[in-house]
Amino acid sequence: MNKALTLLGFARKAGQIVSGTEALEDALKKKQVHFLYIAHDCSQASLRQLLRQATHVPMTMSYSRDELAQATGMRPRNAYGITNRKLALAMAQTMEQGGKSIGKNTSL
Repeated sequence: MNKALTLLGFARKAGQIVSGTEALEDALKKKQVHFLYIAHDCSQASLRQLLRQATHVPMTMSYSRDELAQATGMRPRNAYGITNRKLALAMAQTMEQGGKSIGKNTSL
């Protein structure tokens, strides 16, 4: 497992993630999410819902639902949001160093 997924697992154990489309929408509205993992194989409807709320939140779509589920030890979900700023920064830096795609939704 790579470092970005390992950090996601640590965030889960520390209680610093929100998962699932509906829970993430609420957390994004409250500006509690600082980094967003969206599964590249999530449904288009879920993707649209999340992107509508996730303006200016760093995110990646580099992993599948199964890869993200394995990292967190949870059942597969479309997305996971990191609520801790320091962990989110570490994840963004790890993703960039590893050459994985990272971006912000600035189109809305």
